[in-house]
Amino acid sequence: MNLFTQKSTSWIEKFSGGSLIVVYSVTTMTIFIGHEIVTSTPAWLHVLLAWVKRDLPNWLQAVGTIGAVFAAIWLATREDRRRVAESIALGELTAIAVNKRLIQMRVCTKHHKEVMQIVADNKDGGVVDIDIFGKAEADLTKLNIVSDQELRDLIVVPDRAAKKIAQAIAGIKLAISHCQEQSGRTFTNKTQRIAALEFIGCLIQVPEELEDAHRSVWRYMNAREPIENWMM
Repeated sequence: MNLFTQKSTSWIEKFSGGSLIVVYSVTTMTIFIGHEIVTSTPAWLHVLLAWVKRDLPNWLQAVGTIGAVFAAIWLATREDRRRVAESIALGELTAIAVNKRLIQMRVCTKHHKEVMQIVADNKDGGVVDIDIFGKAEADLTKLNIVSDQELRDLIVVPDRAAKKIAQAIAGIKLAISHCQEQSGRTFTNKTQRIAALEFIGCLIQVPEELEDAHRSVWRYMNAREPIENWMM
C-alpha cells in the first residue's frame, strides 16, 4: 500500500469510527479515482501533443498566409492613397497653371469664329480684302495651349474637363491647318464664304467646351471642402 493509500485509510478510519466496511469502500473508491486521474491525464496530453505535432504547423501556415494577404492589401491600399493624394495635388497645381490660358483660348477662338460667321453671312457683298485666315492663323498659333502632360494631370478634374480641353485643342489645330491652306488664296465671294464656313466647322463647340472646362477647373481650384469628398 502506497503512502497516498495509507494516509487516506488513516483519515477515513479516524472519521468513520473504525468501520472496516466503510474504510474499505471509501479506500477502494479513492484508489480507483486516483488511478483514473493519474492514468487518464497522460492520454489527454498525448492527444494534445499529437494534434500539435500533426496539425499545428498547418494552422500556423494558414494564419501566416492570411496575415500576408492582409498585409499586402494594407500596403496596396496605402500606396493607392498616396498616389491619389499626389494626383489630386498635381491636378490642383496644373489647374492653377492653365486657368488663365483656358480663358485666352476661349476668347480667341470665339472672336475668330464670330469674324468668320460675319464673312459667311456676307452673301450680297464682295470679297473681304483683309487676310482673315492669315490673321486667324497667327492668333491661334500664338496661343499657349495646354500640353499633353498637363492634360494627363487634369484627368482628376471632374466633368471630363481634360477631355473637353483635348477636343478643343484638336479643333484649334484643325483650324490652324485650314487657315494655312487658305492664307494668300484669291477668293470670290462664294469661295470665301465657303472657306469661312469650313473654319467655323473646325471650331464647332470649341469655345463652349473651353468655357465648360474652365468652369470645372475653377471649381476644382476653389473647392472649400476636401477635394476627395467633392469628387465622389
